[in-house]
Amino acid sequence: MSKTTKKTCLLPLILLFVFSVAFAGPEMPAKIKNEFTQYPGSTVMHTMDSPAMTQVILDCGSGSIDAVFTYYKKKASGSGWVVQMENKSADVYNLMLKKGDKGGMISVGKDGGKTSATLSIITQ
Repeated sequence: MSKTTKKTCLLPLILLFVFSVAFAGPEMPAKIKNEFTQYPGSTVMHTMDSPAMTQVILDCGSGSIDAVFTYYKKKASGSGWVVQMENKSADVYNLMLKKGDKGGMISVGKDGGKTSATLSIITQ
Protein backbone atom coordinates (compact mmCIF):
# COMPACT_ATOMS: atom_id res chain seq x y z
CA MET A 1 0.00 0.00 0.00
CA SER A 2 1.41 3.38 -0.95
CA LYS A 3 1.92 6.24 1.52
CA THR A 4 -0.81 8.26 -0.17
CA THR A 5 -3.31 5.41 0.15
CA LYS A 6 -2.41 4.91 3.82
CA LYS A 7 -2.91 8.61 4.50
CA THR A 8 -6.20 8.60 2.61
CA CYS A 9 -7.47 5.65 4.67
CA LEU A 10 -6.21 7.04 7.98
CA LEU A 11 -7.57 10.58 7.55
CA PRO A 12 -11.30 9.66 7.83
CA LEU A 13 -10.59 7.68 11.01
CA ILE A 14 -8.74 10.59 12.59
CA LEU A 15 -11.51 13.03 11.63
CA LEU A 16 -14.18 10.69 13.00
CA PHE A 17 -12.36 10.47 16.34
CA VAL A 18 -11.71 14.23 16.57
CA PHE A 19 -15.30 15.19 15.73
CA SER A 20 -16.83 12.63 18.10
CA VAL A 21 -14.69 13.96 20.96
CA ALA A 22 -15.38 17.60 20.02
CA PHE A 23 -19.16 17.17 19.95
CA ALA A 24 -19.42 14.94 23.04
CA GLY A 25 -18.87 17.78 25.52
CA PRO A 26 -19.08 17.51 29.29
CA GLU A 27 -22.07 16.04 31.10
CA MET A 28 -23.83 17.02 34.32
CA PRO A 29 -21.81 15.72 37.29
CA ALA A 30 -23.64 12.89 39.09
CA LYS A 31 -23.67 14.77 42.43
CA ILE A 32 -25.59 17.65 40.84
CA LYS A 33 -27.69 15.46 38.55
CA ASN A 34 -28.96 13.62 41.65
CA GLU A 35 -30.21 16.91 43.14
CA PHE A 36 -31.31 18.99 40.14
CA THR A 37 -32.38 18.21 36.60
CA GLN A 38 -30.75 20.02 33.70
CA TYR A 39 -32.69 23.07 32.52
CA PRO A 40 -34.66 22.04 29.39
CA GLY A 41 -32.73 22.86 26.21
CA SER A 42 -29.58 23.91 28.09
CA THR A 43 -26.04 22.81 27.26
CA VAL A 44 -23.35 21.88 29.78
CA MET A 45 -20.46 24.28 29.20
CA HIS A 46 -18.15 23.51 32.12
CA THR A 47 -17.95 21.09 35.03
CA MET A 48 -15.76 20.85 38.11
CA ASP A 49 -15.79 17.99 40.61
CA SER A 50 -13.65 17.77 43.74
CA PRO A 51 -14.17 16.27 47.19
CA ALA A 52 -15.15 19.73 48.53
CA MET A 53 -17.23 21.13 45.67
CA THR A 54 -19.04 20.09 42.51
CA GLN A 55 -20.10 22.68 39.95
CA VAL A 56 -21.67 22.89 36.51
CA ILE A 57 -22.18 25.88 34.24
CA LEU A 58 -25.09 25.64 31.81
CA ASP A 59 -25.77 27.70 28.71
CA CYS A 60 -29.53 28.25 28.86
CA GLY A 61 -29.66 30.08 25.54
CA SER A 62 -32.19 32.87 25.25
CA GLY A 63 -34.26 31.74 28.26
CA SER A 64 -35.10 34.59 30.61
CA ILE A 65 -33.30 34.96 33.94
CA ASP A 66 -36.68 34.79 35.67
CA ALA A 67 -37.68 31.51 33.98
CA VAL A 68 -34.35 29.74 34.68
CA PHE A 69 -34.17 31.06 38.26
CA THR A 70 -37.77 30.05 39.02
CA TYR A 71 -37.14 26.59 37.54
CA TYR A 72 -34.15 25.96 39.82
CA LYS A 73 -35.76 27.53 42.90
CA LYS A 74 -38.70 25.11 42.52
CA LYS A 75 -36.34 22.17 41.91
CA ALA A 76 -34.30 23.06 45.02
CA SER A 77 -37.39 23.27 47.26
CA GLY A 78 -38.76 20.05 45.79
CA SER A 79 -35.49 18.24 46.52
CA GLY A 80 -35.43 19.23 50.19
CA TRP A 81 -33.06 22.20 49.93
CA VAL A 82 -33.75 25.14 52.24
CA VAL A 83 -33.21 28.64 50.83
CA GLN A 84 -30.80 30.49 53.14
CA MET A 85 -30.57 33.65 51.06
CA GLU A 86 -32.00 35.05 47.84
CA ASN A 87 -30.29 37.96 46.10
CA LYS A 88 -31.34 39.63 42.84
CA SER A 89 -29.69 42.38 40.84
CA ALA A 90 -30.40 43.65 37.32
CA ASP A 91 -28.50 40.86 35.57
CA VAL A 92 -27.75 38.14 38.19
CA TYR A 93 -30.03 36.19 40.57
CA ASN A 94 -28.51 34.06 43.36
CA LEU A 95 -29.75 31.46 45.82
CA MET A 96 -27.77 30.17 48.79
CA LEU A 97 -29.05 26.74 49.85
CA LYS A 98 -28.63 24.19 52.64
CA LYS A 99 -29.53 20.50 52.81
CA GLY A 100 -28.20 18.47 55.70
CA ASP A 101 -24.42 18.80 55.74
CA LYS A 102 -24.31 20.22 52.18
CA GLY A 103 -24.40 23.80 51.02
CA GLY A 104 -25.42 24.93 47.58
CA MET A 105 -25.53 27.95 45.36
CA ILE A 106 -27.48 28.66 42.23
CA SER A 107 -26.54 31.70 40.18
CA VAL A 108 -28.41 32.71 37.03
CA GLY A 109 -27.25 35.59 34.87
CA LYS A 110 -27.54 37.13 31.44
CA ASP A 111 -24.65 38.36 29.32
CA GLY A 112 -24.75 39.30 25.65
CA GLY A 113 -28.28 37.99 25.19
CA LYS A 114 -27.49 34.53 26.61
CA THR A 115 -28.57 33.21 29.97
CA SER A 116 -26.31 30.95 31.99
CA ALA A 117 -26.85 29.04 35.23
CA THR A 118 -24.12 27.98 37.64
CA LEU A 119 -25.08 25.20 40.06
CA SER A 120 -22.73 24.40 42.94
CA ILE A 121 -22.87 21.87 45.76
CA ILE A 122 -20.40 22.22 48.62
CA THR A 123 -19.68 19.36 50.99
CA GLN A 124 -19.04 20.73 54.47
